[in-house]
Amino acid sequence: MAIPIWQGRVSPVLDVAARLLLVRYVRGRETERHEVLLARHTLDGLCGRLRGLGVDRVICAALSDSLEHGLRQEGIAVTAGVCGEVEVVLQACRAGRLTKPVMTVPGARTRPPGSPRGRKRPPSAPPLRKNRHPLRSTNNHV
Repeated sequence: MAIPIWQGRVSPVLDVAARLLLVRYVRGRETERHEVLLARHTLDGLCGRLRGLGVDRVICAALSDSLEHGLRQEGIAVTAGVCGEVEVVLQACRAGRLTKPVMTVPGARTRPPGSPRGRKRPPSAPPLRKNRHPLRSTNNHV
């Protein structure tokens, strides 16, 4: 399992995290723990690096859709929307309480894995205008 860390807490965004805490469990007991420094990387590079480190699950506060897709393609489970001190998060993970409100990022909505992010437009919403720039008009011919 990997958790991006920053100042003893879950790092705000996995995509730009500089450090990961790797924790290994065997039969529910922690057997190994160490930190890994992440160099500048592409999203594909990060996915491959995590797979190479033997990571099977990532717990983080936030990540891009592209990175989430890449991790899932590598067979790595993603639990996003989690914040707090790393030790508290690890305890909550072992106890199966990561979804409790105290552990989730304020304003985050839980969603099933792989479902799209963001708001859906209500069916009654008017269509978006094609010309969104207020100073330009498609009717001006100079």
